[in-house]
Amino acid sequence: MADTMDDIRRKAASAVFALGQRSASKGRMEAEGSPKAGWIRSPGDPACSFIHPAKLREALAYYDIAISIIAPSDPNASFTIYTKALLLEELGDYADAEAAYRSLRDTRYESPAQLGLKRCAQRRAGGYDAQAEMRAGFDHLAQTLRGRPGAADLLAAMQHVQEALTTLPDSRVGQAKAPTPETLSDDDEEAASAFAQRFVDLLLDRDYAGARQLLHADLSGLTPDDLKNSFEGLFTDEPFPESAHVFDALREWPAKLASDVASFYVTIESENAEAVSVIVTRDGSALKVRQIEWGRP
Repeated sequence: MADTMDDIRRKAASAVFALGQRSASKGRMEAEGSPKAGWIRSPGDPACSFIHPAKLREALAYYDIAISIIAPSDPNASFTIYTKALLLEELGDYADAEAAYRSLRDTRYESPAQLGLKRCAQRRAGGYDAQAEMRAGFDHLAQTLRGRPGAADLLAAMQHVQEALTTLPDSRVGQAKAPTPETLSDDDEEAASAFAQRFVDLLLDRDYAGARQLLHADLSGLTPDDLKNSFEGLFTDEPFPESAHVFDALREWPAKLASDVASFYVTIESENAEAVSVIVTRDGSALKVRQIEWGRP
């Protein structure tokens, strides 16, 4: 069955959105030492990170294009607008961020958008309290879960986390250096997904030496040229792709190791819809790519 016009618009918007995500990723770095030219402290989170405004505004341009392509009724449209609003807030453009948040009324993102509006108002007034927002978030989630079957253990764990947070000085909460996916030690699938996305983005940038640095010791025999030949071999006789996104995650499989987080299927926006599957594993406190499958299964 041929794609409908909405399907075509959704795919085109998804490809442009992925380009925006790549630009946004390149426009952020941890707060370590003095930034290089073009980098500034994030107005939205000055203690945690540096941002490159030009790169982030490039991402905003991609988001605007994606929003103009996709049908307004498509759920992905509201997600793109919400992502744009968060980025505007990160840049310190609170008026534009508030306008984007307000446009999400009567969508599935109305509730987080209301929190975004409140946060922008507090940032404008210089009174944003990250610790108070954390507490409020915990309280809201606990209220939602209370009384549901099987929620007791989760509520107890949340209480433990809240108690741990209260022992930190206020200046530590929301201001400590944000951990990168590579240094997270918990079973955080979202971080591992971002790590898999980063690996494929490096391949798309033809930074094969950089991609090799993300490999586990099990793949130490692979050279940058090996990665280049395997990846670029997927696109013989077609234009080299520019974007990709994590499409699915496999959490259990027969040969899964105790250290493995998940296996991620990363789709490539190419003529033949190629893909790369990677197993992301924990190596001490770091995340690494332990196994790669080139092409669609």
